[in-house]
This record gives sequence, structure tokens and C-alpha cells, in this order.
Amino acid sequence: MQYRTFVFAFIIFASCFWSAIASENMIGRQSQNEGLSVVPAPGKVVIDGNLDDWDLSGQMWSFADIAVRDRFSVKTAAMWDKDYLYLSFVWKDPMPMNSVVDPDFNPDKGWVADSAQLRIIASDKPAWLTTWYHAPSKRAVLHLSYWQDATRDKEGQDIRMLISKPGEVDLGEGAQMAYKLLPEGDGFIQELRIPWKIVYNREHTPAAGNVFKLGFDWHWGAVTGDNWPMHRYADNMQPGQTSREFYWTARNTWGNATILEKGNIEPRRYIVGGNAPQGLIPIIALYLVRKIISTRSLVLHWSSKMLMANVFVIWRATAIHVSSL
Repeated sequence: MQYRTFVFAFIIFASCFWSAIASENMIGRQSQNEGLSVVPAPGKVVIDGNLDDWDLSGQMWSFADIAVRDRFSVKTAAMWDKDYLYLSFVWKDPMPMNSVVDPDFNPDKGWVADSAQLRIIASDKPAWLTTWYHAPSKRAVLHLSYWQDATRDKEGQDIRMLISKPGEVDLGEGAQMAYKLLPEGDGFIQELRIPWKIVYNREHTPAAGNVFKLGFDWHWGAVTGDNWPMHRYADNMQPGQTSREFYWTARNTWGNATILEKGNIEPRRYIVGGNAPQGLIPIIALYLVRKIISTRSLVLHWSSKMLMANVFVIWRATAIHVSSL
């Protein structure tokens, strides 16, 4: 009976220990965001590239590798009111706002440089919204593409373009977009206001509790600003989905966006947990379990000082890194 009690207690301890080093909002060294919180706008939102009128508590951080997130990452926040969906992207980008893709001549190529692409399912058919800033003319561009078939993009799309005048934020149809370089010059802010009619491709009045799919593809422009991107990442995933291959058509992978009734929520954390802890403690633990099972008897001799030494001196686990937005 004592043997069974000890084994049961040990299993509980081991479970708690392993869960303590689990990842949070990450898988391996990359972000794994599974859902975006859309908080209510705290007041009037001015689309100017400044986020001092935003509630950023629901912000998520996306990066392909923790080692490069200071150079290639995006922090995404979402807000709502009865008329608009608001999105902000804080890019880390070594060559910010360098797209030279002219929407007048290459309207389908804007994704290749410093582009945020939205993957949406809010009504019965998916939609792609591609955004970029044409640096030479200082124009913001929103390319709208609504699938004609609910399951296959190859069946055709209904496409239209919204383009601002040079240096302005108005795109038409109530949409607005602004860009602003970060003070350090290592990235930029992209701020976007989208009418719900564009999101749903029909009239829609939002309410707390509404859920729709909203995935993101980001592309960092190379030196030329009009060729293949030098970096790419996709994020906001359905729970359990980890593959980002062909994300643009993998509609069952696009993560949810949930409209919340209240803002100022707890910021999410990003924790890298070791996949296989190493060191003396787990080795001893495995030995003890084997010994118990084989002999059903065990005598433990330790002191509090020895235990502290095990935890703080001998123990060496894989690195655990915690970040908060």
C-alpha cells in the first residue's frame, strides 16, 4: 500500500513538474498564436500611425524564430466598434516600407514586399485582403479578393482595389490605412480601419461574442522592393494546427478572431519550454520509478540542504524564456 501511495504521489509530482516547463503561445522557437482577441475601441480612433488611442491589451506577437524576432516580427492588435474593424501591425523590419510594387501596373504582386495579407472567413466564402505601401508615390493600397466558390480559390475571385491619394489615409468605401516609421528606423507601424461590410462582403452589425476566421501572412521585402520576399511568416492558427505551408489556401487552419465585450485583458505571454529536460533530477527520477516497480521497496535519505542543492545547483534544464507583450 505504501508503495502504491508513493508511486501515485510521484506521478502527480512529475506531471506538475513537466507542465511547469510547457510552452505558451509558442511551438519550438516560433510563435503559435491560436486566436486573436478583438477588444472594444476605447474611444474615437484616428488612423494616423500613432497607437496612443488604442487598447493594445489583446496584442499578439508573431515571429518565425525567437533569435530573429528583433529583426523580423509583427505585433498585431485588433479593436472594434459598430462600424469598423481596426487592426494595427507593429513591424520589426530591417528595410521598412521599401515596396516599389506599383498598384497601377502590378496590382496582383503587392504581397511580395512589406505586405500584410488577411485571410478571412466571415460569411459563406473566404476572402483575401492584401495591403502594402507604395513608397515612390506614398500611396496605401488595399487589394480585395473574394472567392466565388466556398472551397476553391481556383474557381475564380471577385477583385477590386482601394488606393489612397499620395500621402493620405482614405482608401474609399470607408476604409483607411496609415503607415509610420518607428523612431529607431528598425520597423514601422501599419494602422488599418476596415468597414464591417468589407470584412463580411455584406451588411453586418457586430456584437460581442461574434467569431470569424482571421489569419495573417506577412512578407518582408528584399533589397529591390519588388521581388521575392526575403522573409515570410503566417500566424493565428486553429488549435492544434501547426503547418504553415500553403497557408493562403488552408482555410481550415486560419485562426479565430473573437469580439470581446470588454477590453484591458491580460496580455499574453510567450514561453519557450524545453522539449526534453536534461540533468541529474530527471535521471534520478526515472531510476527511482524503475527501482520501485522492480523491488517495491525504497529507502530515501536526503536532507533539505541536499534537496536545495539538487534544485539550484545540480539541475540543468533546457532554457526557458518568458516574454510578455
